[in-house]
Amino acid sequence: MYRTEFMKKTFKWKKSFVLLVSAAVLVFGVVGGTLAWLIAEPQQVTNNFEYAQVSCQVEETFKDNVKSNVSIKNTSNVSAYIRAAVVVTWQDAAGNVYGTNPVADRDYTIAFNTNGWTKRGGFYYWDQPVEKDGYTGELITTCEPIGGKAPEGYTLCVEIVAEAVQAEPATVVSEAWGFAPVSSEN
Repeated sequence: MYRTEFMKKTFKWKKSFVLLVSAAVLVFGVVGGTLAWLIAEPQQVTNNFEYAQVSCQVEETFKDNVKSNVSIKNTSNVSAYIRAAVVVTWQDAAGNVYGTNPVADRDYTIAFNTNGWTKRGGFYYWDQPVEKDGYTGELITTCEPIGGKAPEGYTLCVEIVAEAVQAEPATVVSEAWGFAPVSSEN
């Protein structure tokens, strides 16, 4: 009788011990596997992010002292809003500016095409974003001096100074220029 009770107690103890060891092995295996998965070195990932490069270029025709067909090309790698200022001065051959500016309709004539352009302050804003490699509409159709009005040694100089700002996000143009083109107000 003593031997059978001893075997029952030993068997219970062995069963509990085996269950405890099995549970411990299972817990350590799960924890160890999780740690190994977290610590393992991931494969290197290449970031192909490309920065927006925003720029523009004035396109115009100049023939027989007449500037015409003035528009601006978006040379950016993203769509952009474009604005332009028209600066009219008298300049000599060295690029020196005369002290008095020429006066429109007295010293020169200029014909603006305001279709798609909004004038605000000293700038003309193109109302729509221009896709990369796209063009604004024509800003100046013609500009020419009125004969004999230039100061001695000076000629009429009409410069178009253009700027571009990326079109996305839509708030960039108003933050950069304080102006919301028609297309970004919707």
